[in-house]
Amino acid sequence: MLTPSVVLDSVSFAFDDGRQVFDQLSATFGAGTTGVIGPNGLGKSVLMRLISGELTAASGTISRPEPVAVLPQKLTLAAEVTVARLLGVDAVLVALAELTTGEPSAERAAELMEIIGDNWDAEDQALAALAAAGLQRLALEPGILDRPVSTLSGGEAMAVALAGLRLAEPAFTILDEPTNNLDAAARDALIASLGSWPGTVLVVSHDRALLRAVDAIAELRPRRVRAGRADGVVLELFGGGWDDYEERKALAKAAAERTLRGAEAVAGREQRARQAALTASARTAAQGKKAAESMPKILANTRKNAAEATAGKSSALHEARLGAAREALDEAREAVREVAGIDIRLPGAGLGAGSMALDAEVPELPGRVLMDDGVELALGARLQIRGPERVALLGPNGSGKSTLLEAIAPGALVPAGVMTQRRGAGFDEAQSVLANLVAAVPGLTEARARELAGRLRLTGDRVKEPLGRLSGGERFRVDLARVLAADPPPRLLILDEPTNDLDLDSITELGAALGSYQGAVVVVSHDEDFLSELGVTRRWELAEPVPEPVAEPAAEPAGESAPGEG
Repeated sequence: MLTPSVVLDSVSFAFDDGRQVFDQLSATFGAGTTGVIGPNGLGKSVLMRLISGELTAASGTISRPEPVAVLPQKLTLAAEVTVARLLGVDAVLVALAELTTGEPSAERAAELMEIIGDNWDAEDQALAALAAAGLQRLALEPGILDRPVSTLSGGEAMAVALAGLRLAEPAFTILDEPTNNLDAAARDALIASLGSWPGTVLVVSHDRALLRAVDAIAELRPRRVRAGRADGVVLELFGGGWDDYEERKALAKAAAERTLRGAEAVAGREQRARQAALTASARTAAQGKKAAESMPKILANTRKNAAEATAGKSSALHEARLGAAREALDEAREAVREVAGIDIRLPGAGLGAGSMALDAEVPELPGRVLMDDGVELALGARLQIRGPERVALLGPNGSGKSTLLEAIAPGALVPAGVMTQRRGAGFDEAQSVLANLVAAVPGLTEARARELAGRLRLTGDRVKEPLGRLSGGERFRVDLARVLAADPPPRLLILDEPTNDLDLDSITELGAALGSYQGAVVVVSHDEDFLSELGVTRRWELAEPVPEPVAEPAAEPAGESAPGEG
């Protein structure tokens, strides 16, 4: 019988170009749901591809339950893929239709019944799975199972794929950033389903609400050596969800800070002791030299040699103790090392409380635009932002949020920085970060581009890497650098799901940075933790259209007969 655990034993992996990702990595993921977290670019998605068998380790072994079902971070589907196919019920539905509406031969009927198995109610199960995944509106749409997935929004397609995985009931499931692009209903449905999801689940996520629902957290982080230099990757497991993880990390950080204070005290004492020993040694040598002037040369040389030997031993002892103290200090400093924050301060971006930042017309949308007080804005009404407001744009997938963002951007009364999910648009994947920034922003020098990239934690050789090699979170920072390089700087930022692909540190930093940003912000996001950190002041919501009332048939006048009666 196969174990429900996933076991990695001394796994190593490097890309074809020689870049090392993992070296002798070992871990055991138990039954239940484990959330996998870690900085962008460290190898979370690579690790999932290794565990699923898509990639092959250079050395070491990986054991896992079978079969494996995988939800990739980006869905790539052919145009003809239907909702039924993504749910995994298309073959059964075709067999049911042929069996019930056609006249198959006995041999063909037996084949069809084998395909159907016990799934005689496959259509009902599929529609129920859509509703359970937060897609109630789609589940009620006639012919939805035959609809091409390409006609759905990105979030709707992701929710359908999740529903398909849930229907398949695999022994082992890998979910890579599953809440990216999901609306609030689908996101809540996924989180609620984790407790009863079959088999073993590994979920790579930056969504703190989802991570609160997992059974354990696995953290990938750089293995550090002296001077903060990274030397490989380590993986540490924590029992419990996000809140338990944060509590343990806070306790560990407090303990590390106490250790750091102690190491600083020890290093200071050893430095003073070494200096005192050097001073004493110099004083003794001076006294010995003076005394040697009045004694025989052979005796003076003997005493001199003995004193130098003693001084040498003392110096070596103090050097060793000071070296050990400094090494302990380096380790203590590394243990409490803070990740450098991303810096998006924009000089001159300040907006007075009455300054108009946006005055745009409400376009035609699938959904209704509701303001904070629930008042609906009619087609052609004005959407206005004054001063450094933070506006959250909410609504279900397919309600027109991205359409609204594209429509209001031209209405910005100040230069607007527009960032959407089409990250890297206009960039050259083969060129470096620096080359792309210089080419994208007129008048931007390489030195200024390097400064901007550094403020966003793209430093060292990373800015020389081709854009195509960067993680999703790093690409977001390149887009942000392009926006911030604008002259004059933007006083309105329009952000479409900015936390997608960002690691947890970056999300926290972005929320804090935007919270102190002096311009206005319009943001589409379903991450309430992030919206709280951002300090949202207003909410615009796109709601489902109100259905037209169905007219009741007119009652016949009493006492009259229908034609042909009586």
